[in-house]
Amino acid sequence: MQDEFLRLQTMLRKTIVFITHDFLEALRLADRVAIMREGLIVQVGRPADLVLHPADAYVAEFTRDVPRAKVMTAGAIADTADAAHDASDAADAVETRTSLEDVLPRLAGRTEQAKVARGTSDLAAIGLALDLYELDAGRYPDTLDELVARDAPSHLSEEARARWNGPYLKKGLPKDPWGRPYDYKKDSQHHQDYDLSSLGPDGQPGHDDVTNWD
Repeated sequence: MQDEFLRLQTMLRKTIVFITHDFLEALRLADRVAIMREGLIVQVGRPADLVLHPADAYVAEFTRDVPRAKVMTAGAIADTADAAHDASDAADAVETRTSLEDVLPRLAGRTEQAKVARGTSDLAAIGLALDLYELDAGRYPDTLDELVARDAPSHLSEEARARWNGPYLKKGLPKDPWGRPYDYKKDSQHHQDYDLSSLGPDGQPGHDDVTNWD
């Protein structure tokens, strides 16, 4: 049914309003998604905006289990090609709206590029978990280990422990694509809510780091 719907939309070139309770279905079919609660629209935007930048705790909870590679696009992590690129680059080009889920297999032969793309996706997933934690606890965690805890840390207030909905990373805390822990600093040095990074392939600070501030 989804394939037929997309075929008709491509053929008719008309704006279509489609109502579904399946968010993954909405991701596949829609350019823009509206989430409603009790008859009111809570947030409208591109699928990636809803997943990576939820307007409130309701949207965050609604989208928390969505694989980030389904909503992050090539345009979010890559440069746009210009006229200087020659014909040999054309075969490797993808549309900016192509999902990372579709792009990553094409990068399989380019190990380091694929690892950087995975690292970027990991940072987005960890970042969302940090934001969900902050919504419930009223503060960011001291360490990333708190994101995988089933029980609320004892240092949280009684009110925050009552709102606890962990673990916030249900599949565990990933290591970066080079086998090292991601670095997290609660007190940002880069004008962010927090600093989250990987030192990249060489394990040393430098231009090839994967971060949430560049």
